[in-house]
This record gives sequence, structure tokens and C-alpha cells, in this order.
Amino acid sequence: MPQPRFDRSQLNVLPLNQRIHDMGLDYVLPLALPTASYTNPKLDAVCDAIVQARTHQRPVILIMGAHVIKQGASRFVIDLMERGLITHVAMNGAGLIHDYELALIGATTESVATYISQGQFGLWSETGDLNTLISQAAAHDLGLGEYVGSVIEQHNFAHKDLSIAMVCPNVGDIETDFFVCSLIAINDTNESVIFDIFICSQDSLKNFFVRDLSFSNRA
Repeated sequence: MPQPRFDRSQLNVLPLNQRIHDMGLDYVLPLALPTASYTNPKLDAVCDAIVQARTHQRPVILIMGAHVIKQGASRFVIDLMERGLITHVAMNGAGLIHDYELALIGATTESVATYISQGQFGLWSETGDLNTLISQAAAHDLGLGEYVGSVIEQHNFAHKDLSIAMVCPNVGDIETDFFVCSLIAINDTNESVIFDIFICSQDSLKNFFVRDLSFSNRA
């Protein structure tokens, strides 16, 4: 016997402009921000591995969770892509939501405790549009990151310059997948050096991404 369907008409889906956001544009870190010293022996290893990988035209994959965006580090990820130091970005669904909302309205992140207690968590119209985009991406046989990034660009979102998904296809052969945070550099013998950066504080993220990975300084 079939089970009764969930009655979605009882959901109160609201526009994003009615949500209280925990992160706005003032939390997005500028590239020129001064940084404190940060020491981690694995960081030196991954810097060297990235330089060696890119020098030999090998891929460098950034696998990141949503906190990289929530902690304001989008500009640093984009900068590493534009400088050719990252060749592939993969992130989870939460990362895509934050990237999309930030590009659209310049704000993201809702209070889990507040909105769950109100029965409102996740029930936002514009965020729900991503479900439609997922279906459209599949229909066009395109990757989710690629397709959402193209929508952000085509619709000229107000803060599209902060979108990792939008920037990726526009800087050469960069690819995005949305499926936490690790950097993988693959060398000539297909060995990989992985640097896990499960760091959620803004200072730690800032110090990681500001670290100079340029070829001239590290080669």
C-alpha cells in the first residue's frame, strides 16, 4: 500500500531578503589583508608539491567544504585559480549554496538553531532554485559547478566576482565539481601529496591562502 505523500503546500517558503544572514560582504577577506605568521610543516610540503606539479603541467585539486566560503576566503581560492596554481575545485552541496547566495545577494549562512526551531531552516525561494538548476544541468549533460557558474554569469549576479563556480570556467581549464578541505598535488609519477586543512577559524584560512605559492618564489 503506497505511503501518503508529504504535503509540501504546508511549507512556508520565503524570499532570501527576509532571512537573517550570519555572513555578509564585510566578512569576505580582501587579498591585501595583512597576515600573522603561520607555521605548519605540511604547508611547506604542499607548497613545494603544488609548484612541482604545475611546473610539469600536472593537476592540483582543491577539495573544500563550505567553511572556506563561510570564513570569507573566496577571493583567495579565486586568486589561486587565476594564477594557475589550482586546476580543479571540488566542493559539497553546502559550498555551492553559499557560493550561489553570496554571488546573488552578497550574504549567506542562516542560523541553524534559530530557523530549525521555527521550522524555517532551508526554506528559501532563491536557494531552492538550485534544485531546478541541478535538473537543467543534467538535461544539458553539464557538470553542476559548470552550469551554476554559467547561470551566475549570464544573469549578472550582483556579486558574481566572489563566485568560485563562475570564475572556474573563465580561467582556462579550471573545472568545478560539487560533491573537508584538502589540497592534492600530483607529480610526474602520479604520486600525490595531500594537505588536509580542516581549519575553520578565519585566521587559519587567511594564513593558509595568503601564503605565497608563486612559481618564482617557490621553484
